[in-house]
Amino acid sequence: MTEEVLASLSLEQQNIELEASNKELIAFNYVASHDLQEPLRKIQTFVSRLSDKEYDNLSDSGKEFMLRINNSVDRMRILIDDLLQYSRTTKTEKVFEITDLNDLLENSKTDLWQIIEEKNAVIQSDKLPKITVIPFQIQQLFVNLISNSLKYSKSDSVPTIRISCKKVIAAEDELIPKNTKEKFYKITFTDKGIGFEQEYAEKIFVLFNRLHNKNEYVGTGIGLAICKKIVENHKGFILSKGKPNIGATFTIYLPEDSN
Repeated sequence: MTEEVLASLSLEQQNIELEASNKELIAFNYVASHDLQEPLRKIQTFVSRLSDKEYDNLSDSGKEFMLRINNSVDRMRILIDDLLQYSRTTKTEKVFEITDLNDLLENSKTDLWQIIEEKNAVIQSDKLPKITVIPFQIQQLFVNLISNSLKYSKSDSVPTIRISCKKVIAAEDELIPKNTKEKFYKITFTDKGIGFEQEYAEKIFVLFNRLHNKNEYVGTGIGLAICKKIVENHKGFILSKGKPNIGATFTIYLPEDSN
């Protein structure tokens, strides 16, 4: 009886902590979407007015300062947007729906049409399945992986992204932990970009971790952390493999029934 009481108290304490965590997350979302965004908008507005009306009167160093302010504001806005996206993937409210992943992939390409056109990128894909997922999260997963490949593409060649898909049995796939007997859809995103050293294969999924200087490539180090969280929300796995100047491959395992 004592053990049952202790277990009940422990569960109750966990529920209290979870509720407190959810309230903190809601508060963070409000701060990030309102309190942090508002001063950024004002800074951007005043910088824009100063640029329109006083730019010609500024010294060369003054113009350089203006450019740096603008770049810093842009980076902060991207950071806030990425943090909001990350927080959305950690919420406990997860609505699963039977969804055609081909539709989500097309939506993702539509979201990225501008950069795809600018780089003349080629995206090839196998037919993807219909499975039970959280639609907006899987679409964000696709957006992040495609945009990651486009960002780290080679400047002297057309970016090519190959998306393949097949059904696998966990026990027969060496990359899946052997403590599961489920069937998975194995979806791989392969590019021919700048790649990375394999020693960083796990680190790139860590929040705020960046392999490159911010002046070389724009980013916050949150995109792949979001990918990992989304896949975990679907009881799946995500792995990466890279080779410098050859390219990178991101492999996603989504169970037939993620719910």
